[in-house]
Order: sequence, then C-alpha cells, then structure tokens
Amino acid sequence: MRPAIWFTIAIIGMLFVASVQAEERRRVTFTLWYRLIPGRGTEALTWTNLVPTSIEGRQVIHDLEYSREPTRLLRRNGNTYAVYEFEDLSRPIDIQIRITADLIRRDYSSLRTAKREERLEVESIHERTWLRAENHLEVRADEIREAAESIEGETREERVRNTAEFVSDRLRYSGYQPDPLGALRALQFGEGDCSEFSDLFVTLCRAQGIPARTSSGLLIVPSQPDDTTRHRWVEVYFDELGWVPVDPLRHSRRGRTLWQLPNEYLYLSNLRNDPVLDNFEAALFRYRGDPIEFETGMEIHSDRRVEVP
Repeated sequence: MRPAIWFTIAIIGMLFVASVQAEERRRVTFTLWYRLIPGRGTEALTWTNLVPTSIEGRQVIHDLEYSREPTRLLRRNGNTYAVYEFEDLSRPIDIQIRITADLIRRDYSSLRTAKREERLEVESIHERTWLRAENHLEVRADEIREAAESIEGETREERVRNTAEFVSDRLRYSGYQPDPLGALRALQFGEGDCSEFSDLFVTLCRAQGIPARTSSGLLIVPSQPDDTTRHRWVEVYFDELGWVPVDPLRHSRRGRTLWQLPNEYLYLSNLRNDPVLDNFEAALFRYRGDPIEFETGMEIHSDRRVEVP
C-alpha cells in the first residue's frame, strides 16, 4: 500500500463585475452551483467552503438549502463553513446551494443619515486587532510606511478618501490574479485585482492608525460568462459610525462612489487570513491522489425591494 499524500488547492481571486441599480433592502433568491471533477487517480477529497450567515445591519439569511447535505458544518471566528468529504470519486460531483437573503444598504451616506436620526448603534472594537500587520498586509514595510506618510488629511474621512485616491492612482486593474500579491508587491508592481486593491487600501489605512479590514464574499449581480461573482472589498472603522464598507476597485473604476455603495454585497468573511482555509480565500480542497478540476457559478432567481422593518 503506497503512502497517502495529500495535496491542497484553493479557489482564489475575484473579479470586478457589472453593477445594477440597488434599493435600500433587496431580497434575492439565487443558487450557487459547484461541480467537482476528480482525476482518474483521485482517491479521496475534502472540500471546505464558506457559506453566508446573517450579520446585523448587513444581511439576513432567510433560507439556505443544500442539494447534498454537508458532512458537517463548522463555525469559527464568526464564519460558517460547509465541509464535504468524499471517497466515492468515480464520477463528477454536483452540488447546489439555494439561498434567500436580504441585502441591506450600509454605506457611509446611509450610516450618516441613521446617525442624525439617532437610529444607529455603534459596535465597539479592539483597535489593535485591526491595526496589526498580517500576511498580505505588510503594515511595517518601509515602502508602505513611506506611502502612508504621503497621504494627507485633517479628518479620518479625508484620509480615507485620499487613501482611496492613492490606490486608484497607483494600481492598474489587471484582471484576475491567480496568486495574491499582497499589499507590498501590489504597490511595487502597480497592478492587481480586487484582492490587491483591498489589501493595499487596508494596509495603508492601518499604517496611518485607521482600523480597517478586508471583506470577502459575492456580488449578487448578473455576471459575464468569463467573470466570477466572488469579490473582495474593505471596511473602515469610524468612531461615530462603526464599520463602513468601501470598495477600492469599483471606486477606482468609477463603478461606484466612495461613500455610496449599493446593497449588492453578500458577506462571507472579514478575515484576510483564515486558519480554517489555511489562509486561502473562499474555499479549500484537500485531495489524495490525482488533482481535481472545479467549476462554479451563480443563477439569480428573484430580486425585489422589500420594506425595512
């Protein structure tokens, strides 16, 4: 019996996709489909995939149906993961997850309005957690610190806006990057996809003492055949407003303004480096034997405006 050798691959990288007109709250029903195609010599496979959960003020998951029940569900660090384990790999495996969710608009402009109307409860945070250096977020690198020192602004709003403009000026959208560069190499190379735009933005904010974090998930909009709905954006913390979402890539491409984001974003995680996924993004595969192929997509079934309770 030959020794078991396990390999790891991940689904990474997210592309910019077109936008649609948004309402204050959208109720969407959609299906995420996945096809796992084993190689002729694939002996075993474990697939760990992020699935959405309700997040106060951002999204409500009303229904989540699996065409094939996961082997188990994991809940770690505020995230939920569906884990599938397979040993019968004689044919491709098809899985669909049908989701009904409310997507709630929660951008800077809407939070300001809520604050004026005294309807906003602000989450307190442990600032050091969101100022530290991490893998892909090289806050202490000399080039990062020099860049951060060049960004001016008297208020946090001004610094955040100027940071977004700095990222827009320094990075060119490259299309999908199969291997994430991280903030430092993105700054050096001058290009990237949504991950690089978000990593550089968050790293520059942290280097200025502004708590910030990346967010990953899905854009619930129609996509082109060569696009993916997977996306990465950021959140910046304001003392009077709490966490405010910003999309550096879409701002750079003038798809959206900095302070006004439509409710097209479905959150999966706010961790840039997820230990459950071995620090990969979105999903993780471990297999024994020959490599596998993986296909995925999304179909939107219904999309309507609903009244906010």
